[in-house]
Amino acid sequence: MFFETIFLLDIITSKKVCPQIFFNKINHEKIKIGDKVYRNKLFSILMILIIVVFTVTDIVHASQFKETIIYEVEQFTSVPGFSKTLTYEQNVQSFLDFLRPIIKSENSYIMHDRIKLINLITSLEKGNLDVDDINWINNKAIYYKLYNFSYTSKEDLSYLLTRIDVIPELMVISQAAIESAYGTSGFAKRANNLFGMRTMSQSRGIIPKKRSEGAKFYVAKYETVNQSIECYLRNLNTHNAYYDLRKNRKDFRETNEPVDAYTLANGLTKYSAEGDIYVQKIRRTMKKHENSLDEDIPNKI
Repeated sequence: MFFETIFLLDIITSKKVCPQIFFNKINHEKIKIGDKVYRNKLFSILMILIIVVFTVTDIVHASQFKETIIYEVEQFTSVPGFSKTLTYEQNVQSFLDFLRPIIKSENSYIMHDRIKLINLITSLEKGNLDVDDINWINNKAIYYKLYNFSYTSKEDLSYLLTRIDVIPELMVISQAAIESAYGTSGFAKRANNLFGMRTMSQSRGIIPKKRSEGAKFYVAKYETVNQSIECYLRNLNTHNAYYDLRKNRKDFRETNEPVDAYTLANGLTKYSAEGDIYVQKIRRTMKKHENSLDEDIPNKI
């Protein structure tokens, strides 16, 4: 019945469902349903009543099920360099425009998984999970680095849901701009690494020129720019250093408010040795670019 409500709301409110055609049909003098014939007014009242009887909670939940489509993009094996024929500002904008579809794509994968988990939690409460569903949940728990996880634990499922969530595009773009100097850094060019991500595996990284003596870390190397963004998002969604970021995001979700990039940025003090100064740098970069984005992405999702 819940999904029937979503369908009904889509028909009535969505411009993408060709409402003119729909209403042309119901504006006929009579409409036949089964073996009975109802007049327009009675049918319209019936539809309204069906919607009204659902609780506010159901309506709120319905909004969580909207974005289920995965946004596919090309896999980019390198970061485009600055063009000598363009101004600095134009090159910066080109970098932002290059990243945005990739960020949207990676976030769409996360949101798709989040919605699926929400649905599976509902199914679990009704005792309707099958083996494939259980395996999917357990595999996601592994991917999001939750150990000693039990799919039967409401607390564990809630914790997993906190980790499976998107990061605002404006914040992703701003960190990429800072960490890679708008894609011009050596790490960006040599390793597709836009966020200064590190690894302890020599086979998966390159040695940074300014690595301290005795240090054993490497700068992570990625086959594609897409992979760099995916790993960055996973890092923010799993590392203990960013617990406050995820807690702030969860608070927004629980109050059904848009997730604010500026608030989430406060949870990045441990991303850099600069701490609070680094957060202020991110916030200034977000402020700089929020008006240059040509869609209504900027600071809230």
